[in-house]
Amino acid sequence: MRPVTLTAIGYGATIPNSNYTEGQKRLMAMRASKLDAYRALAEQVYGVRITSNSTIAGLAAQHDSFRAYVDAYIRGAKIVTVTPMADGNYETVLELELNEQFYQTVNQPQSQPIPQQQGSLERPPKAEAPITVATAQNCGGKTGTTTGCGNAANFYHAE
Repeated sequence: MRPVTLTAIGYGATIPNSNYTEGQKRLMAMRASKLDAYRALAEQVYGVRITSNSTIAGLAAQHDSFRAYVDAYIRGAKIVTVTPMADGNYETVLELELNEQFYQTVNQPQSQPIPQQQGSLERPPKAEAPITVATAQNCGGKTGTTTGCGNAANFYHAE
């Protein structure tokens, strides 16, 4: 199977009338355009899940709403260009090559381990970190994990 190259374009706008400096506004717009391009790329690869809700009363739409969800793990995408546009906005173009490894991964049964390689889109394995319960206590103005002091509040800590 021949590799297929996907291209996605993302846009980011500057925040007008904010307390950020011009440099911060520019960097935030660049970052927004990059994230928008990744979202567009993920939509091409994995699709979009749409949920909607409509309320009808007296044969007329009273309320109509929808949400779009994308949950994806993209690895191996390359930034092709980041272009400044009018009004301080930015456009980012990303490319991702879907190679034979990608197609093998997609067609594998779920019970087999998935190899991790550059340019593939498989999800990373979830870490099975042990969770321990620790106690934070206020002991005479000092916070610690010693026992025997009052007012304990539990929190979780993954090691």
